[in-house]
Amino acid sequence: MRIAIALFLTLGLCACPAGTPSTSDAGDGMPDAGAEPCPPGQARGADGACAAAGWTSCAEGFAADPSGAGCAPVMPTAACPAGTYPVLGKTDCQPVGVRSCPAGFVLDSSGWGCAPVLPPQPCSGATLDKLGFADCQPLGDCAATFPPAQATLFVDDSYSAPQVDATHFTTLTAAVAAASDGAVIAVEEGLYPESIRLTKSVKIVGRCAEKVVMQGSPSPTNKGIAVASGTSEVSGLTVRGFSIGVIVGGGAKLTLSGSLVTGNLKAGLWVQEAGSSLHAVRSALRDNLVDSSTGKRGDGALAGFGAELLLEECALTGNRSTGAFGQSAGTKLALLRSVVRDTRPNDLGAWGLGVEAMDGASVSVKQSAILGGSVAGFLVLTATGVVEESTISGVRSGADSNGAKVSAGLVEQGGTLTVSGSTIADCEQHAAYLSPSAQATFNDLAIRGIAESSVGPALAVAVGTGSKLTAKGLALVDNHGIALTAQDGGEITVSDSLVRGTLPLATVPGSGFGVSVRASGKMTAARLAMIENASAAFSVSDPTASATAEAMIIVDTKIAPLADDASRYGLGVRVVEGKLDLSRSYLKGNAGAAVLIDSKGTEVRISDTLIRDGVFTEDGQRGYGIAVQHEAQLTLERSGLVNNRTAGLAITLGSRATVKSTLVSGTLADRFGDYGFGVMVNGAAAELADVASVLNQQSSLVVSLPGAQAKVSESILRGPKTSIAGTKSLGLVVVTGARADLTRCSLEDHQEVGIAVDDAAATVAASQLVRNTIGINVTSGSTLSEKAAVPDAVGATEVVVTSDTVFSGNQTRVGTGSVPLPPMPTAF
Repeated sequence: MRIAIALFLTLGLCACPAGTPSTSDAGDGMPDAGAEPCPPGQARGADGACAAAGWTSCAEGFAADPSGAGCAPVMPTAACPAGTYPVLGKTDCQPVGVRSCPAGFVLDSSGWGCAPVLPPQPCSGATLDKLGFADCQPLGDCAATFPPAQATLFVDDSYSAPQVDATHFTTLTAAVAAASDGAVIAVEEGLYPESIRLTKSVKIVGRCAEKVVMQGSPSPTNKGIAVASGTSEVSGLTVRGFSIGVIVGGGAKLTLSGSLVTGNLKAGLWVQEAGSSLHAVRSALRDNLVDSSTGKRGDGALAGFGAELLLEECALTGNRSTGAFGQSAGTKLALLRSVVRDTRPNDLGAWGLGVEAMDGASVSVKQSAILGGSVAGFLVLTATGVVEESTISGVRSGADSNGAKVSAGLVEQGGTLTVSGSTIADCEQHAAYLSPSAQATFNDLAIRGIAESSVGPALAVAVGTGSKLTAKGLALVDNHGIALTAQDGGEITVSDSLVRGTLPLATVPGSGFGVSVRASGKMTAARLAMIENASAAFSVSDPTASATAEAMIIVDTKIAPLADDASRYGLGVRVVEGKLDLSRSYLKGNAGAAVLIDSKGTEVRISDTLIRDGVFTEDGQRGYGIAVQHEAQLTLERSGLVNNRTAGLAITLGSRATVKSTLVSGTLADRFGDYGFGVMVNGAAAELADVASVLNQQSSLVVSLPGAQAKVSESILRGPKTSIAGTKSLGLVVVTGARADLTRCSLEDHQEVGIAVDDAAATVAASQLVRNTIGINVTSGSTLSEKAAVPDAVGATEVVVTSDTVFSGNQTRVGTGSVPLPPMPTAF
């Protein structure tokens, strides 16, 4: 796709020998006939009655324009502040994105989404990264009264031999062996180089995690605390240096609180087998290592084979491979008010995941923060994932186990993912990547600051390969690349959302799109506000791509380079080799063209839409309302193209357009004073019915080049009553082998000529030419005749005016002299 304008010099064409223009409506061989002229601004319909033409009925979200022509959007008059967005039909800004922040979070300084309140650096020692606190919190109170009153057995590694008895021990192993169900074991400060296995329901209470340390050696079978049966509680310990810190199985249940599990191999916590459960509360799972024999694992916490794991107010920091991992069908993993921070890759250089759900597991993250790490903050692989009121940020690029590199806040490959009330920020490459066969629902999310990555283009939310996303209430703000993408068979249904400030990538011209629908992608969009994106706000760019969009606000797209062109644009809507149905929408202040429709097979339908105030590109040209080229097809109904530049509607290069009940008004010239056409049909075909092309700077309708054809019925072409920038207006201009057919139309108030035909053909039936300087002017071999009706065959340079056409109030009814025609573009 290329857009280029070749400007011809203004044509001052010589008069034909047939004669010179007459100076009045009388004596030129074209007497007045037929009905009286319709009132100004009205055309005669098929029933013979006069009626206003153009956009006269306003859809929901619009009201009658105060000018009396067309419709104006009902929306806020000022820019909406952070956390809100404009909606058609609402005069006040509406909330969008995250609506409120849970305890432990504050509104981000950007105004978009929530940021966790945490220490600036991960905590160390027997302290906890706790949401809501800017400093590290101690794991327990080492100065509290100890042992607890309910203790029945006592452990202290400093007991002397006489102090050891049936209830006092120097090792945990001995105390556990002596314990019966319900025993409470108090463990005093000390270093305990041992592991224990619980087969009874007991309660182990350490003085505090700083003072009570279970120290192991990382042999494959050396597990710090193994819970094999019963229901037990453990608190106030540090468990370090084992193969697995704490493991629960066999249907046993364990509550772990106020503890530090660190420096273990394979996993800090591991719960497995159906019926087994582990509830960790206010505990730190930190810096667990990898299995030296494989270079893998080192997870903070792992649940599998139908077990349940709940991490409540826990901190999982600096672990390897995965912070928290749920795998296999029936497994349930939940994080509540917890922190997963800075997970690192394993020794093979793979992963670094915050949270992972795999193979049928169910994993939820609520009111939690996942920070840093690589590959993904939350990875869902053929499993079920839920994220609520949480923040995922700072994920960087990394490699999976196959060496493939990616970076995303969320990755879903199969299964289902539901995300609500959450923030995804400052990640590389993707906020969310869904592919293949994923099913996701996103509600009330703030997605911001997704950055360029060395491993691939930045696509904030990308849906592909048979995946489906349903989204509502998204705020996609200040991301790089493309904010929202459906590709490779992916489908997106998105509503009530904002896409703002998408930035182009330094390495990828043509990026910066708000929305992109690509190969086999499908999108259904409603009530989106797309503000200050770059290159193109909404793009459909593949023969197999399609989109439906309703109640859109697309404004102020920024000029940036396009991938397939050296020129720079800020297009509102770009459709290249795809299909789009756009309805009940508002486009303003876009650069190059508010809507660009390009390439054979491209089909676009636009209805009940206002497109206005097009902006020059950097070369001072363009600013079209709608541009259709290269054999594309457009259907335009009940819409307005107002105060655009160069051409309100440009149909060129073999394209076809059907336009009904539409207003094209106030088109201005480009920066050099050229053009200013209401409608331009250049080497293309158009059918215009019930159209008002009025008050455009140079010409109401231009039809040019061999093969170009415009059929116009029940429409108004009206010029401005005063000159704009020294330019005198023309009505219908037909030149260079083109043809125009007018039926029941009104051509009014053009300062130069109502109809100018030069080396071309035209028919004018049951129409009126009123108050033009010259009613109709015919030059360069074209011949004019009056007939009772339009014949079946019309010659290539024949101009036929039927006897029921009305001439009234023109200074000259028919002329054949020189008329300064506007420059004719050959391509754009």
